[in-house]
Amino acid sequence: MGKCPIDKSATLRRRRGPKAARRQSLRGGLCLSLAVGLLINTFSITATNAYPLNRQQQDWALVAMNHLGDLEETQCWVRLIWQESRFNPNARNGSHYGLAQMRNNKVRTLEPRQQVRWHMRYLDHRYNGSACKAEKHLKKKGWH
Repeated sequence: MGKCPIDKSATLRRRRGPKAARRQSLRGGLCLSLAVGLLINTFSITATNAYPLNRQQQDWALVAMNHLGDLEETQCWVRLIWQESRFNPNARNGSHYGLAQMRNNKVRTLEPRQQVRWHMRYLDHRYNGSACKAEKHLKKKGWH
């Protein structure tokens, strides 16, 4: 394990005596507390950003990833689809249907993988293939 950036106890003992060494041991505890806090915070962030996708939904995300070719873009796509339909291929909101809530009656008849492919074509056309741009647009305007 690497040294804590605050760890200078050997230098303090030589230069300033035992009191400085005790202060340093407190700093070492602070460093350990800081590391544990960052670790816990990392897991908290991961847990709150996770979406409970079943195996079939993960498969649809892989279809998207194959097209997008990028993990970050795929994560944006997952957040986008989660917000639009909660990964329900039968979702309907007015005249919008499917995983991506596309405005086309044909989407109702498509299998989920086909819905993903149609959505990829839409992202290619409208957002130059970027799910992250589509997600930003959704957050700003309420639609993508």
